[in-house]
Amino acid sequence: MTPGPVVGPNGTIYAASNGGVLHAINPSTGADRWTYDCGHTDPGSDLSVSSLVLADGTVLWPTPGHELLALSPTGTKLWSQPLPGQPTSPASVDGHRIYVGDTSGTVTAIDLTYRNLPSPAWTLKVGGISYGSVVVGVSGRLYTTADSALIAIDDVGAQGHLSWRVDPGDGITEVSAGLAPDGTALLGLNGSQEWAYRPDGTLLWHSPRVITYSSPSVTATGLAYVGDHSGTMHVFPVRDGTQAAAYRVSPAQIWTAPSWTRAIGSTTAPRTATSSASTPAARNCSTSTWVHLWTPTPR
Repeated sequence: MTPGPVVGPNGTIYAASNGGVLHAINPSTGADRWTYDCGHTDPGSDLSVSSLVLADGTVLWPTPGHELLALSPTGTKLWSQPLPGQPTSPASVDGHRIYVGDTSGTVTAIDLTYRNLPSPAWTLKVGGISYGSVVVGVSGRLYTTADSALIAIDDVGAQGHLSWRVDPGDGITEVSAGLAPDGTALLGLNGSQEWAYRPDGTLLWHSPRVITYSSPSVTATGLAYVGDHSGTMHVFPVRDGTQAAAYRVSPAQIWTAPSWTRAIGSTTAPRTATSSASTPAARNCSTSTWVHLWTPTPR
């Protein structure tokens, strides 16, 4: 199981497998509320994607096949949309226009029309192969990765316009872009550097990093968290890329994007969670102190 889980409005956890089965899991018991078998499998894939849960509970699942599948909150198939390649994680701003990339290097915008049926609005070929998901900036600009490049796309209604494409030539990228509140975009590659670009596509900085399959996560304060193949989580301000902290999760490689949370009203540092090839862990984080909180016992 490589796809990442997501949580719906009622707390249901949605997790899929390479075997083509989506599980809706009761968070209190860990038992399946329902499962759905899409009929597609990709047992050799390590593509990690997640479903998108809309406000009404509709689950948009990027299946191991070449389709985006919509399921009701009770697991009933609503519709499916064929795509040129295996879809990555879908994204949306308003719940009505959906953006989804796929492994063929194509980005598709899909409108949900009357009765929430899909209507493709436009498609844009951005590269030969892509493993990154579309992410949406505060201005509505779309960012994705393909081949060894970072791509910015503007949605102009009836079509997608390629605003800019930058390729530092530092190996293929297998992660999604990371976005900071000021519009800075991060690009991780299978080379030796982490790259940061301004909203206009000009280079802001680059800094040595170990090869990464971990998409960057950026906080509202502009701190980026990135895992790497050495099992280390790096923390750095997006403004300049200087390392503020590092935490060794395990000797295994980190293949997932970190997530972080802060209790409402809290003034303490956020807690982050990630997982390596061996086990997940959680910790309190600040730029100066990292305190290990827990590592669950395998069951």
